[in-house]
Amino acid sequence: MPYTTGENIRRAMLLLKGGRQASAGVDPRIDAELDRMKDRKDDRRQADEAAMRSVLNRARVDAAAAKAAVRTARGGAEKRAARDQQREVDRDVRRVERAARSAGYRV
Repeated sequence: MPYTTGENIRRAMLLLKGGRQASAGVDPRIDAELDRMKDRKDDRRQADEAAMRSVLNRARVDAAAAKAAVRTARGGAEKRAARDQQREVDRDVRRVERAARSAGYRV
């Protein structure tokens, strides 16, 4: 998860301020604030990744339930409806997996 717009602006200001102070020694408060910003960014990333993992797990459980429904369906219209449901659930699982990969999450 990248920095927010406000954090990017604040980081740029702090880095410029730190660059001006480089000859006289950088203020430790600047480094501390940059570290706090990085920690917040990492915390947001972990929370987002956990949420994505939770959604993916729910989708996989739904897929397993749909598969069981197909196996236990009697036949005819009931089996067709169960297969249609399974295809839809499988599509949802692939959509969630694709979203997780495109966001760069390790799920």
